[in-house]
Amino acid sequence: MEKRAICIVLLLIIASFFTTGSKGNTLQGEWNKTYGGDEYDVLYCVKETNDNGYIAVGDTVRNNVAYAWAIKTDGNGNLQWENVDVAGSYLATYVQETNDGYIVCGWIDTGNEYIGYVWKINHEGKTEWIKEYDDVAFLYKIMLTGDGYICIGGTKIDENDYDGILMKIGYNGNVEWKKIYRYSYGWDVLRAISKIDEGYIMGGSCEVNGYGDFWIIKIDDKGNMIWQKRYGGDKFDGIYARDCFETNDGGYIFSGFTYSYGKNSDVWIVKIDDNGKMIWNKTYGGSRIDRLWGMDKTSDGYLLCITKNYGAYSPTADIWIVKIDENGDMLWNQTFGSKSKEDRGYYIQATSDGGYIIAARTGPTSGNTQGWLIKVKNVPPNKPQKPQGDANGKIKQEYTYTTSTIDSNGDEVYYMFDWGDNTTSQWIGPFKSGETINASHTWKEEGTYRIRVKAKDANGLESPWSDYMVVSMPKGVTWKLEKLPFIYLLLRFFFSFFSI
Repeated sequence: MEKRAICIVLLLIIASFFTTGSKGNTLQGEWNKTYGGDEYDVLYCVKETNDNGYIAVGDTVRNNVAYAWAIKTDGNGNLQWENVDVAGSYLATYVQETNDGYIVCGWIDTGNEYIGYVWKINHEGKTEWIKEYDDVAFLYKIMLTGDGYICIGGTKIDENDYDGILMKIGYNGNVEWKKIYRYSYGWDVLRAISKIDEGYIMGGSCEVNGYGDFWIIKIDDKGNMIWQKRYGGDKFDGIYARDCFETNDGGYIFSGFTYSYGKNSDVWIVKIDDNGKMIWNKTYGGSRIDRLWGMDKTSDGYLLCITKNYGAYSPTADIWIVKIDENGDMLWNQTFGSKSKEDRGYYIQATSDGGYIIAARTGPTSGNTQGWLIKVKNVPPNKPQKPQGDANGKIKQEYTYTTSTIDSNGDEVYYMFDWGDNTTSQWIGPFKSGETINASHTWKEEGTYRIRVKAKDANGLESPWSDYMVVSMPKGVTWKLEKLPFIYLLLRFFFSFFSI
């Protein structure tokens, strides 16, 4: 009885982080770690580094003073260093690794206004320089160019009027040029940018009739506008993921949230073509408030980082990871969180091992929270089903066999058949997880063969071989009888088990 009680307690402890049912999924090869002190801590962005570790940035409060916060971990999430050299900062929103360290952007809250800044850190975690830009209010993302950096955000015109801004700076942080983008009087801010062949594609929100719309601008390499478009309904809609992507067919995909469509505030994904024409749009979410701040591209779709049941009236918010395909159809979803906490997910990146990492915070709705990193490794597909098809046949005739398997990460799957005659198929695919697939083969010699199949995911992780199916290509009894048609027909009439 005592041993049984101990086992139950251990199982409850294991399940307490990634709960079952509607609250979460237990995945293989995962770790999660929290960072910070006993005040307010949050991580807004995380990136895999060249040394197989992670760099993350956010905001931390120490002795009632707010700091921009950068932390570096190894591949298992163990803290290697942290830096809090930017005091009085509202947040550090984005980080990018460079050849000689890391570049960070965000904004400072002075109490009277916001000031955008860029922060350069070396690989050892030491600050090299910090540049503040008085005419920039917010910086949401920074990315490398061939000769410096591009930053995107917003600039204040007056108390009720902000415009989008794109700023090109050199490696020393000095401004080389700026471009301001205005849709109308009100809140026009850019949050997402991606490099494309013609220049850049950018997205954010523009104010329309007191509300917001998705706002997308295409520019050349110097920031000159090629076109701008807005998308939305009669309530607030805005792009909030800081990454956007060119799609496999030459269009673009953006993500944020909407009050115009869905049940309350839902996640909204918009796909457009190269000229800005909407191809499709989809919402994801429940009856309460859902927020999206992170999206990343994978080999077979997109990862969405969503905070489900967000807000002060939903103190049990969870982190909801959704994977969609190129058409916006949901491939799988996973939920992470714990009861009585508002766990928020802010950023997601697909990692080199085929998994992903999340930057987040965990804690109460307000007050003492901690920065949170969640790492989920890729796992191989499940062992495929034993091949199904004809168990007997003739040589030099083609036969088809079926199988299927599930990939728990929702990746697309490839299959290889071992035909038992010292030949194998090529890897065939890709196929969706769980899809029944078929492959054909012709045996050239009589005999009995054991055929099997294995699978691999889009990242190259292979499953075990399936169980064998035995296939017989019988010797020529039937063939010889066919040479004596009269006897063969009589025997077929009386013995239906002879094959044709």
